[in-house]
Amino acid sequence: MRSNSGVTPLTVFVKPWPCGGSCLYCPKVEGLPNSYLPRVNVSNIADQFSSYMQTLHWLKKIVSRGGEASKIEIIILGGSFTTLPDEYIKSFINGVYHAIEGVQIGTYTLEEIIVIHEQSTAPRIIGITVETRPDLIEIKQIRRLFNYGITKVELGIQHLNENILVFNRRKQPKAVVYNAVDVLKNCGLKVGFHMLLGMPNSSLSIDTEMFDLLFHDEGLQPDHLKIYFCEFFKKPFMRSRMVDLFDSQKWKPLTKSERQTLLLKIIPKVPFYVRISRIGRKVSKQDVEEIGRAHV
Repeated sequence: MRSNSGVTPLTVFVKPWPCGGSCLYCPKVEGLPNSYLPRVNVSNIADQFSSYMQTLHWLKKIVSRGGEASKIEIIILGGSFTTLPDEYIKSFINGVYHAIEGVQIGTYTLEEIIVIHEQSTAPRIIGITVETRPDLIEIKQIRRLFNYGITKVELGIQHLNENILVFNRRKQPKAVVYNAVDVLKNCGLKVGFHMLLGMPNSSLSIDTEMFDLLFHDEGLQPDHLKIYFCEFFKKPFMRSRMVDLFDSQKWKPLTKSERQTLLLKIIPKVPFYVRISRIGRKVSKQDVEEIGRAHV
């Protein structure tokens, strides 16, 4: 747990916003951010996805549970952050800082509240993480995010095999990935990768080999990892082509045994300095088709 090291993670969600992608495996539920499902506790606390209200909500929860919340790591989720309009990005981050400082939203500009926060003692934001796709990295915007206090960008890499990416309607040539990593590292940001195992048209051997490339290729080598398994959620949430693959048995989610076997092969390949913050995702059984219920 990060809290054991004195750092408390605090997660806030941006409003639902189209990312511009058409990834085969990504579920979509009306009124929720991309890839999130009905029984995930987002809408109950999002207050129409106000960053200010969400941050206040979780700060109160932390304190009520006996936490000090002296060092806060803000994690912004909900889709490809860099597709959002610049004014919304500024407003969203501004709301987080105002809540942390305990002042009414709109009291200061973002630039003013950042200066005030830098002079505060506690609670302190020690890092802000956002997530996006590699093809949505633009150096001018990344520099602005750095000035807003962003310290890490998590990239939805998903896979390194271009044939698999094309099959899954993920437009992401390797050159785009290398460029995104290069831009982020040169801007002084930490880089996280989201990797997706068991995608349609992949295999256990292909997924295993991918992790060799991930850390031996100097153009990659992330600082942080989240490892997911490709799932088949309830059919109304899934794209029609994914439903066809599932119904025709041309693809099915990895079994629990296959997941365990794969993890035993790939985890030893991850260097000691790389933090793995997630393996799998929390999903209600009610949101997953019967055959896809084998979770690690």
